[in-house]
Amino acid sequence: MSFQRIFTGFVMLLVISLGIGCDLALPEEAPIRSIELNVPVTAADQVEAKLRRLAKREGFRFVVSRYDIPHPNRRMIELGRKDMLVVAHNPFDARAFEVSFHKTRGRSAASDVEIDATVKQVSRELASIPGVTLSSQTMNPDKRRER
Repeated sequence: MSFQRIFTGFVMLLVISLGIGCDLALPEEAPIRSIELNVPVTAADQVEAKLRRLAKREGFRFVVSRYDIPHPNRRMIELGRKDMLVVAHNPFDARAFEVSFHKTRGRSAASDVEIDATVKQVSRELASIPGVTLSSQTMNPDKRRER
């Protein structure tokens, strides 16, 4: 198991803990979708600002954590609602953001169509920042579509 997967698991545990403390529905363990972005270090504040505006517009709770270990300019940005959780973070390289999209457990979980619409919306918003490029977009192979 790679360090990145262990670290991502730790981050998700932290997110779940924050969610419990903030009365947020628990996410499924694995993301349904994820995107990876190349972001110039100078554009990280713009990524945060775009996600903050999107959270306000779409009714998400917005939480950002900044940390300088192991390298400066690291962030974890969480957008949470009863139906889904979106986590953007750059734990290993200040220029490489991973954005993961999670359904919540229970009846209020978002549908795959809603998750896909949110992925497109986040991708479009972040790609509008000068210098930001989408490097990959994936669906978790363990999650089967229910269309």
